[in-house]
Amino acid sequence: MPQIELNGQTINYNIRESNRAKRISMRVDVNKGLEVVYPKGINQPSPEDILTQNKAWVLEMIDKLETRLASRFQRQYQQGEIFRYLGDDHNLNIISKTRGQRISVNLTDTTLDVSLPPNIRSNDTEAIQIAIEKFYRKQAKDYLPARTYEIASQLGYEVNRVMIKNQKTRWGSCSTNKNINLNLRLMMTPHNAIDYIIIHELCHLTHMNHSKAFWNLVGRYCPSYKAWRKWFKQNNQYLVL
Repeated sequence: MPQIELNGQTINYNIRESNRAKRISMRVDVNKGLEVVYPKGINQPSPEDILTQNKAWVLEMIDKLETRLASRFQRQYQQGEIFRYLGDDHNLNIISKTRGQRISVNLTDTTLDVSLPPNIRSNDTEAIQIAIEKFYRKQAKDYLPARTYEIASQLGYEVNRVMIKNQKTRWGSCSTNKNINLNLRLMMTPHNAIDYIIIHELCHLTHMNHSKAFWNLVGRYCPSYKAWRKWFKQNNQYLVL
């Protein structure tokens, strides 16, 4: 997925061609993020020029989008709260230990256990949040790069680096340098959902856009991609840390 840096902020965007569009436009959507929309047959000026010329509007809209997304579902980090791991629900189980100095996070069949040392209280939501994010990040680093290289090899793609991030509005992105970014929150989704996102980003190595040719390629490698796109739209607001 293409990116642009505006005022030191890296922003992902999509490029879309529309048969109905009469002029070039920019759109910001909760599910699609930032889009530059071209009428069919038009490809100038470049999206980079358009976004740069309108950077004040873009930055304002991205800020509003992230605020809106944050307000849709707020974590409380309280006993019994549900966290997903690979598609399954786990209840947050906060345990106060009598010894030790570090927070530990462990997964059981039904719970996400967060064990707190004596110097951290059970209502210290910031400490609990940081510990849980570290847990998901570790799981993501252990699983997502290896799975990406495995699928890339199967499909005949060459990938340079796979990096793990906690992006607000993107599950993944791909650069022309064959680097792929994947969201650590993918560890909250089912295995097949993860594979869809990986395949999606790999296909951007062939088509750096969301054209019909791109989606045809995604469909060749992931015939159920439409179902997974719908699944992410329906579940996106709950897949937060």
